Amino acid sequence: MKKRLLLINPNFIRKIEGQTPLNLAYLAAAVEKYADVKIVDLNVEPEQNLYNVLKEFNPTHVGVARYTPNSIDSIKLLRKIHSAHPKSILITGGPHEIYRGHITKEMYPWINYVVRDKNGEQQLARILCEDESIIVNWKEIFPAYYLLNMSEQSYRFASEIFPGKKMLQYMTARGCTMGCSFCPSGRYEAKEVKIVIGHLEKIIDMGYNAVFFNDVNFAADPVRTEQLMKAMLEKGLNKKLEWGCQTTANQSLSDDLIKLMAKAGCSYITYSLENVSKEALQRINKRIDPETVMHKCIVAKKAGMKLGLYVMFGILNDETDDFYWAKKTLDKVAEIKPDFVSYSILAHYPNYNPSLPYETKRFGTEKVWEFFDEGCAYHPFCSPEYAEKIKKEILKRHRNELREVRKF
Repeated sequence: MKKRLLLINPNFIRKIEGQTPLNLAYLAAAVEKYADVKIVDLNVEPEQNLYNVLKEFNPTHVGVARYTPNSIDSIKLLRKIHSAHPKSILITGGPHEIYRGHITKEMYPWINYVVRDKNGEQQLARILCEDESIIVNWKEIFPAYYLLNMSEQSYRFASEIFPGKKMLQYMTARGCTMGCSFCPSGRYEAKEVKIVIGHLEKIIDMGYNAVFFNDVNFAADPVRTEQLMKAMLEKGLNKKLEWGCQTTANQSLSDDLIKLMAKAGCSYITYSLENVSKEALQRINKRIDPETVMHKCIVAKKAGMKLGLYVMFGILNDETDDFYWAKKTLDKVAEIKPDFVSYSILAHYPNYNPSLPYETKRFGTEKVWEFFDEGCAYHPFCSPEYAEKIKKEILKRHRNELREVRKF
């Protein structure tokens, strides 16, 4: 009898909503020849839908994606499923388990499998088939978008970026080359250009005319990026597909490459400014220079791109020092004049700070954290009171010199 796999994306309160659960779409596509698969995304569906699917689909296997900020809630959800469907084989995976899976196994022995491999597609296939010889190359997989609730508004995290366009999210690579201390993205692995082109053509055939590339650092490999841009131009995809990305604004991102990206259809780009304090940037191993970021912003705007910035506070231990540099950073944002800006407080994850009691204690559940990107994450060195102070300063700026900049 063919197995039945239910993949669940638990609710994860974030400032930037509408994020497509590409991880589950990849997992589903990797194993759909071994099992019937359904996906429930609790960020866009009510929890009652989950219980309806559990009853009607009666899965043999249930997989839950687990993120550090919602790790406790994910365990509660798994307990409910275990109680209601004790015969279902439970699987948990995701970013949290890559670094804390050994603890999950010790604390929750009733969970049958913990997927810790970054190639989760292969590990999941081996679990379903009980065959350790199965090989899965995630780079060749086209996500199973059809299993998601792809209604017009479900996964449009910022419709102003591509007004009037039908947008899809897609990844050309995983990981990053930068090694920022707070980021768990891991080693950089990119798809071949010909595979990306084939996938983009499929996306166009599906009726989409805009794509946001969810790569952590889209132009991490400048040579590959140039090859991809030239291939998109050669295939005429720039005439069919408007797109955006996030990438690092450093010296490896040449002005000519930015212009080539614009020519190939890029209408939106986001850079990480983070902070203008050199000490803060060093603390998070952010190998960028604010003046270089500003220059790359100017180049992108001249090329006709809309511009987004990521900004981060709560990095320095001394709140007085941190607030001084927060104001200086906001001055720089006003000087750059982006179209969009995302604010965050440095969040701690197991790869960055493994000593925190992630399994037993909540951090940052106060309402103020929902103002910032990452939402209710772990901010053990930034008090809610200080977060309120930063929020107040940001709102003041957006009533004045940043009034034309959209927060996202």
